[in-house]
Amino acid sequence: MGVKLGSIQVREGAKGKTYRAQIRMKGYKHMSKSFKDKKGAENWIKNNIIAMEKGLPYETKEMRTYNLGDLIDRYIENEMNPGSSNYKTRIGQLKWWKEEIGYYLLSQVKEDLICHCRDKLYKTPDKFGRKRTGSTVNRYTARK
Repeated sequence: MGVKLGSIQVREGAKGKTYRAQIRMKGYKHMSKSFKDKKGAENWIKNNIIAMEKGLPYETKEMRTYNLGDLIDRYIENEMNPGSSNYKTRIGQLKWWKEEIGYYLLSQVKEDLICHCRDKLYKTPDKFGRKRTGSTVNRYTARK
């Protein structure tokens, strides 16, 4: 995967010591984050390097800045085709996700949160008072 480097800088400030963790890995953007303790910085470096090597999602500055609602809005605006046959259905599904967890930062959206929402979706009736079927719930969670 190339040369990887994780480092920690100790910084003295008005509020005491902070630890700035940095990752520089060839082929990836430079990443850094500050922590109050050294152990947190070490864990952040280790977890992100492992995720990068395995091709899994890893925490970036954007993930700590934007929330899921921002991402949904951007997807609707730039990627969805208003002329498609299932446009209204998909808009409704995306709006449901935005109302449920749109305020979460992207770094906070994890598998357990998605599973919890999926279970809630299955248990709550639709706008006509009918129970949602398994295939409907699958469509809400499917990647398109």
